Amino acid sequence: MIVFQEWMNANEQRNYPLHTLAVRRHAMQARVLCSSFNPLALRSLKRLAPELPAGHLIAPGLLPPSAQHWLAAAFTGAYEAQHPHVSMVTEAYMASARRVGRRVNVWTVNEVADIRRMAHLGVDGIISDRPDVVRAILQSEM
Repeated sequence: MIVFQEWMNANEQRNYPLHTLAVRRHAMQARVLCSSFNPLALRSLKRLAPELPAGHLIAPGLLPPSAQHWLAAAFTGAYEAQHPHVSMVTEAYMASARRVGRRVNVWTVNEVADIRRMAHLGVDGIISDRPDVVRAILQSEM
């Protein structure tokens, strides 16, 4: 899987046609995941390429919980997944995401203990700088 992570201010949104053209030209829709901290950018992406999966990046301390819930409600349909930092994911977080029908792809999970904890919590995806370690752990625990 290829993850496009975009900070996406107004100038960077001009790149969307280029990104989507490349993805479509190489028939990579099923192998790409677009990700941004900016839900407005995700909405713009979904207007241009509704077939591409998108996830909202969430960092600890970036927004208070009440604002995160407001954003989730305001941008329903702009993204299918939440992409929280590994430090934010708990059983309660997973339950909340599942209640609103969101997939959870957690970032950046590099430590063995965290990889195991995320697998135990049932996240949908693990974004890591060490995909070989993630794969080995997940395969050994299946």
